[in-house]
Amino acid sequence: ENMNDYLAKAFTAEKLWRELRNPNSEFFIADVDGADAAYLKINVVDAQTEPREESDLEIERIYIVQAYQKLGLGKSSTKKQWNLHKR
Repeated sequence: ENMNDYLAKAFTAEKLWRELRNPNSEFFIADVDGADAAYLKINVVDAQTEPREESDLEIERIYIVQAYQKLGLGKSSTKKQWNLHKR
């Protein structure tokens, strides 16, 4: 029940719409053989949940489907996004 309450508050349609429209937030889906395997949300600048330096990158969410865990998707996804951000 507590999880349902959290999800209902944390992921309202309005909140998700604001996040999707924020140019300082990016969303990524990793696929394995055509199947969605992981989801990653990163924030920069004013989209970060706490004030940070402009050069910082925040990973707000990372979810990996259980069947694809322990394959290094989390590590490779975050490393790839960090390398893109540093450019």
